[in-house]
Amino acid sequence: MANPKKSKREEKVVEAGPVEEEDMDDSEEDGDSGDESSSAGEDDDMLNAVVTVDFDAFPPDDSDFHGIKKLLLQVFRNAHINVSDLANHLIELNKLSVVLRQSDEDMQDDEDDDDMDDDDGDVFGVGGLLPLSSEREGMKGVKKFLLEQAKGPVRSELEDIFSTGRVGFLLSERFINIPPRIAVPLLKSINEDWKKMPKSNKAFDFTHLVMICKQYKGADSLLYANGEEELFVDLADFKFSYEVPQGDADTAIAGKWKEGDEELKQARQVLILDAKKLPEMIRLVEENV
Repeated sequence: MANPKKSKREEKVVEAGPVEEEDMDDSEEDGDSGDESSSAGEDDDMLNAVVTVDFDAFPPDDSDFHGIKKLLLQVFRNAHINVSDLANHLIELNKLSVVLRQSDEDMQDDEDDDDMDDDDGDVFGVGGLLPLSSEREGMKGVKKFLLEQAKGPVRSELEDIFSTGRVGFLLSERFINIPPRIAVPLLKSINEDWKKMPKSNKAFDFTHLVMICKQYKGADSLLYANGEEELFVDLADFKFSYEVPQGDADTAIAGKWKEGDEELKQARQVLILDAKKLPEMIRLVEENV
């Protein structure tokens, strides 16, 4: 991963907070209804505008610590896991991990508008493959937490898989408004670098991969925060789910971020996959998003 890999995305600009709808027929309070209509039209244009942003993929370094940690917290809501250690693990194992940063050209364009001192704002995504057999505090915490969430026969299956010491934790996480196709360079980079690992390194001789998918549940709806992960469900050897207690979870709002829309509860789905299926996972994303 010596050279950055570019990936482009296009997204619609959406309002990140509740939208208050004005009654445009109520003209007696303000005689400038024409100006208001013009302003509303401009707002609609902004909502439908398309912004093109380039991302570069790099091996993570120490400067990415806070950004990686922030993304890990999205995955491990309400889990007593040392995400700081996980972030450091990804940085130290940068042969099998990657971060997405805004490209140098786009960063230059945005320089004048960046008034916030936010040292984690330039990490938009992170991917990696970590050995669950590691004795590091972060990985031990992940194993313990997953076993606590698995119930009944699934727990026995998970224990059997973990006992082999040949399980990798596959991470592909990003900000929620970045489209699924950005996962292709992340997963490809991880797969290519994993294949280059020496065969003698048994810690990375994985037979299975574990992936945690973020879900949002409504009364009659189920959404995947990272849309491509729904494609992986049928490939899993087995799977299980658990809910994130509402008091400890972010809430996601369906559609636009309007006050009247349904609030969705967070859940997680854990997939246990044959490690040989990673190329097929990449192919499914390439063909379907």
